Amino acid sequence: MKTSLICYDSGVREIILFDIDYNLVNTGKFKNNYKTRISSLLGVPLEDFLKVEQGYVKKEKGFTEFVPLDYIKYLSESFNAPESDISKAFFHDDNFKDILFDDVIGNLDNLKNDYHLGVYSESFKDYQMFKLHKTGLLPYFESDLIFIFSNKLTEEALSLLPQGCFIVDDNLPVINALKQVGKYKPIWVNRMGDEEDTDASVIRDLNELGSVLKKYSDKIFSEEFLLSDPGIGH
Repeated sequence: MKTSLICYDSGVREIILFDIDYNLVNTGKFKNNYKTRISSLLGVPLEDFLKVEQGYVKKEKGFTEFVPLDYIKYLSESFNAPESDISKAFFHDDNFKDILFDDVIGNLDNLKNDYHLGVYSESFKDYQMFKLHKTGLLPYFESDLIFIFSNKLTEEALSLLPQGCFIVDDNLPVINALKQVGKYKPIWVNRMGDEEDTDASVIRDLNELGSVLKKYSDKIFSEEFLLSDPGIGH
């Protein structure tokens, strides 16, 4: 079995893994883009389109992993429309324009020379990789640090992550689960201003990430300094 890396070592760049949806990508805006385009193609009011779409989103066993080709096939059968037309509408370049949060690119640019950057996401992998490509995010992340799982909190998924790395995610249950595991440094991006029920570090957006990272670095430096001089604190 593939084993995880050790993230932190003095003098070595640390690793930061980012969740994608609602964290880097404004997924609500993206969904609105392609749903509006597809409903317009079909000549169906958006409200009616959304009602039909729920047949794919809500299946009998609950949550459905979103697979674009299955979604397109479902819409094609539901509206008796060519899959090729719906596919073109879904993957249209304009759907992917300006869907990154405003704080993303500038902060990734600031971080890329000082940290190893990667992805820790939960979804259909090909779809997430395509999204990273279309939004221009892919070049920021190292290929061996892209972790995309159908369930990101399984024991197997967690065993592949670099221990001690930073994980930046908007999903509070994920953050709390990672905090409980105790092998990572989770940072919650609370973009919605929700109640901060967590022991993990919290930021409102990525513009605050640098200060949190600095606090970790200062803490590590202080601890190493104390350990290196047995006369201090005695």
